[in-house]
Amino acid sequence: VTVTCSCHPWGEDDCPELTVQHVGGGDTLQAVRRFPDEANSRWKALRFTPEQTLATLRFSCATGSVYQEMDFTVTGMSPQVTRFGTSTTKTNSIELNADSDVTFVCETTGDPLPQANDVTFSFSSRGPGVSSEMSTSGGKAVHSRTLTNVTSTDSGQYTCTVITVAGQDNRAVSVVVKVPPTTTIPPPVRATGLTELTVDVQTDKLGLIGDGKIIGKDVQYKPANESSWKTLSTTEDKEVKIRNLSSNTTYNVRLVLSRPGEGGTGRPGPTATVSTLTHMPGGRTSRPVVPLPVH
Repeated sequence: VTVTCSCHPWGEDDCPELTVQHVGGGDTLQAVRRFPDEANSRWKALRFTPEQTLATLRFSCATGSVYQEMDFTVTGMSPQVTRFGTSTTKTNSIELNADSDVTFVCETTGDPLPQANDVTFSFSSRGPGVSSEMSTSGGKAVHSRTLTNVTSTDSGQYTCTVITVAGQDNRAVSVVVKVPPTTTIPPPVRATGLTELTVDVQTDKLGLIGDGKIIGKDVQYKPANESSWKTLSTTEDKEVKIRNLSSNTTYNVRLVLSRPGEGGTGRPGPTATVSTLTHMPGGRTSRPVVPLPVH
C-alpha cells in the first residue's frame, strides 16, 4: 500500500510541513522537499504492508452469576520471498560448475516470521527439502540449503516456497550446470634451450572438451622421477616458456584450464614427456630423443 499526501499551494507559505503517519505501525515520514519543485507541489509518500486479520478469538470467563467475554483479533502479514539464489548471484539465471558444492539462500519476510519448516526448496532433479539452516536479521528470515557435487542433470528450474498461516509466496530461478574444460591431447612441448621448454597452449590443438569461456591456463610440470607438480599460470594464447630447468632432464608437462565461477577449474589434461638439451664436447648441444606422450 502506498499512501501519498500532497499540497498544491498558491504561494510558498501556503503549504505546511507534511507528515504521513501509519497509526498502527507508528512509522512517520516528513516532507523533505521545499517549494517550488519540479511538480509545483510538495508531497510525501509512505509505503507499507498492512496487517491482515487472520482470526477472531472469543474468550469467556464465568463464575456463578458473573460472566464476561472478550474478543481478540489475530493479525499477521503474508509471507514474501524477497530474494532467492546463491550467496554470490543476484539474478534469476544462475550458472554453476559441475562437481562443485553450492548453497542456495532464500530470504523471507512476514508476520509470523517464516520458520525452517515453513520454507521448501524444490530442485530440478532432486526431491524437495526444507531449509537446513536458518538465521534472522533485520526482520528477515534467511533460509539456506546446500547441494553437493552438482552435475549437468541438476540443470533446470529451482523454487523457494514459503507457507505460513498468513499466506504463501514463491520465487523461482533458472539454473544451468556447466562442465569445466579439459584437454584430451597432451600439449606439444619442445626443448628450446639447455634449461628451457616451450609449450604450445593453443586449445584448438588439444582436443578440448567441456564448457567455456576459458579464463585461465595453468601449465604444470615436474621432473619425471618426482611426484610434486609446479604451476606456471599464463594468459598466453600460443606458447609458454618454462625456464630455469635442469639440463639433460626428463620432464612431465600437462595443462589445466579454468572457466568462470566457483569450481570452474577442470581436471588436468594428459601428460607430455620431453627432455631438456644435453651438453656435448666442444660446446655443442644435441636434442635428446623425446619419448611418446604418456596418458
